[in-house]
Amino acid sequence: MQRFGFRGLACAGVCLLMATSVMAQGQGRGRGGFGGGFGGGGFAMSTSMLLGSEQVQKELKISDEQKEKLTALRGEAGRGGRGGGGAAGAGGGGRPNFQDMTEEELEKFRADMRKAAEEANKKVEEILSADQLKRVKEIAVQVNGIATNVQNPAIAKTLNLSEEQAGQIKTISDETGKRMRELFQPGGDRDAARKEMEELRKNAEEEYTAVLSDEQKAQLEKMKGAKFEFDRSTLFPGGGGRGRRGNNAGAPNT
Repeated sequence: MQRFGFRGLACAGVCLLMATSVMAQGQGRGRGGFGGGFGGGGFAMSTSMLLGSEQVQKELKISDEQKEKLTALRGEAGRGGRGGGGAAGAGGGGRPNFQDMTEEELEKFRADMRKAAEEANKKVEEILSADQLKRVKEIAVQVNGIATNVQNPAIAKTLNLSEEQAGQIKTISDETGKRMRELFQPGGDRDAARKEMEELRKNAEEEYTAVLSDEQKAQLEKMKGAKFEFDRSTLFPGGGGRGRRGNNAGAPNT
């Protein structure tokens, strides 16, 4: 049976995620920089990234034919991520350096990544069955924290968030993100900063949860589907990941 490799898709998926969730408020996270993400959201997982996990593939009963198509899609994503410039960063190819980007460059990056995400999602939907797509979206809701979920446009629409709630969520994200960026200025105590960041994330999760009504909280819980204990290390077979077993803190993104 052909193995569904993941590293190329993971690289592209990270960029897509930062554009569509963590960076939704103009904030980003480099792999070696800000350990927990901005806006209190932590590191988000898209359906495309989750499909790189053998554990998720098994849960979805992905066929060999589907694996071949997903592998081809991964190859396309990997080539796009090595395109040398454009959305990859302000000064050329490789990993995006959000700290050095201007607001205009960040906006272009977000626009490029949103477009790429839409195209990738369409291709994934063509590969998976309706039931498989529904299940991987449920797993994504479980894996991602509440900050990521409430800032996901599809989930916000399902929850029928009001303009007032959307404004409150944006304020929490902006304020938490600003403080997190301040914590990781050059020359600071990174261990102390990480501890404070975890506290900020915890507080932000409580604030995001408080914005929702009891009915919306119940709806978000329903969107999880059957419980799935996700092992993040399965995204990087062979020891490539530092992921941990289990879900992110906070309430239950597609």
